[in-house]
Order: sequence, then structure tokens, then C-alpha cells
Amino acid sequence: MLVAYLPVFTVYTRDGVLALEPSLDQSTNLLDVILGEAVVADEDVAAYIGYPCRIDVAPADGASGHEYIFGGYFKDVSFRPYSLEEGAFLVRLARRAVEEYLTRGAIIEPPADTPQRLLRDPYGVFTTIEKLAGGKLELRGCIGYPEGYRNVAYATIYSAIAACCQDPRFPAMTSDELDEAVFEVSVLSPLRQLPQNPKDYLKAVEVGRHGIVVRRGFYSGLLLPQVPVEECWDSEDFLANGCLKAWLHADCWLDERTRIYVFEAQLFKERAPRGEVYERDLKEELAACRARTSR
Repeated sequence: MLVAYLPVFTVYTRDGVLALEPSLDQSTNLLDVILGEAVVADEDVAAYIGYPCRIDVAPADGASGHEYIFGGYFKDVSFRPYSLEEGAFLVRLARRAVEEYLTRGAIIEPPADTPQRLLRDPYGVFTTIEKLAGGKLELRGCIGYPEGYRNVAYATIYSAIAACCQDPRFPAMTSDELDEAVFEVSVLSPLRQLPQNPKDYLKAVEVGRHGIVVRRGFYSGLLLPQVPVEECWDSEDFLANGCLKAWLHADCWLDERTRIYVFEAQLFKERAPRGEVYERDLKEELAACRARTSR
């Protein structure tokens, strides 16, 4: 019996190109995923395996978005290219870049032990720096490269230095602040433009998964995926604030001249200044936020 329909899913190649080439093999009832540098595997959807592969596919009852059963495992096909160890390396690299810049005025190079993937992958990167004040974290700087710069390692170094000293919202950091600073690195998927149909945007933009870029003419604004989660916004609030970030009216997303892009991000953050690095789960954070506000 053939699969009734083909699920749509998103995968990412090693060079950062969005790839989507499903075809149904009717003789075996398998979905062939032919991607050249394939990134889809039966038990690890996000793994790079380096060769074309085949997977059993059956849409899960009641599944929504990108959630499907792959080879008997319930998967959420999301952008998670790096391990926790690689993410921790990026956070430590961002901190070291800032420390060297503030203490010696030096811009470091990626160290010899940099994982090769971080020297090859061209994903976008943002560095966020927060400062402990009165027991709470306050934003101290956030700058990045939405569509990448050289490679992930270099983008981390340069975005970290820009976040500490070039964010126009704040004065430049000093080395005295480093012991109170918490570093976070966001690795971005390639941008994907939504079809210019505003009535569909509220469903297409998913809080807890997407970041957005709003563009019209010379105006542009970006909000990372963690922003609407931290503010407990819904999709309409998210789009409105994206418009404001682009210095446009809050309802600019309703205008068909406005282009809306979505992306995903893998987020690695220190739990405390110079502390353990963990990977953030935005869906879990969003559920907790909504639970608090519903009381």
C-alpha cells in the first residue's frame, strides 16, 4: 500500500543550502531522499552522513508542522547542526574573543583545535551578551551576521567583538564587566522567504521555532527566535515587533510590499558567567512562559 501523501520537510546540506528533493519509490514504499551530501538518516534526522540514503516515512496522526515518524522514531525535523560540545566551543570562543579584544586590543584567529565543521560551515551567527544586575540578566549587546561571514568560527569571533563594543544601543564594554557577563551564540539556518500572502503569515510564523527578518525597500529588521519566547508573544505580536525593528509601522506585515523571511537557530548559552554551556529548548521555555501568564 502506497503512502497517501508525501510529507514536506526541511533539511540542510553541509554548505548551508536548503535542499528538498523527495521522490516516492512505489516498489518499496520508501521515500528516497537524494541530496548529494545527504543530511537525513533513519535515527538521526540532523546527522551528516555524506551519502544518499532512504528512510521509512509515515505521517504521524495529529502531527503538525514538521513532526513526522521516521523509521519508527517520532522526530521534529529542526535545524540543529551541532553537538553540545561544538556549541560550547563556540560560546567559549566568543568569550575569549571579547576578552582578548578588551584586554589587548587583539582580534584572535580560530584556535588550532577548532572543529573542522566550524571552519567550513557558512551559517549565520549572532552573539548575545547579557550582564548580571540585581540577580537578573540584562542585555548588554547583540550583533551578528544573518547570512554568515566566512565560516561559523570567524563569524562567532567577529560578532562577539561587535556585540561587546559596536552595538549602538550601549556603550562599549570594559574588561571589568567580563566576570558578570553571560555569553550566548545563535547559529542561524539559511533565510527562507515566505510567499507574499499576508493572510497566511500568522500560521506560517511559529513562535518557539522561527526567527524573522522583515524587509521593505531600504528598511530591514531581524528578531532572533528567542526574543518572542522571552517576551511571551504570539505570532501577531512577533510580526508587529519585527516591523517596528525595521522602523516600519507595526502592521507593515499586512502590506504585500513587505517581505517576510523566517529562519531557525540553534542556541548555546552559559548558565552563569564563565559557567556551564547548555543548549536552549525554546519550545519548553515558551510552554513555561504561557503557563505562568495563564495563572
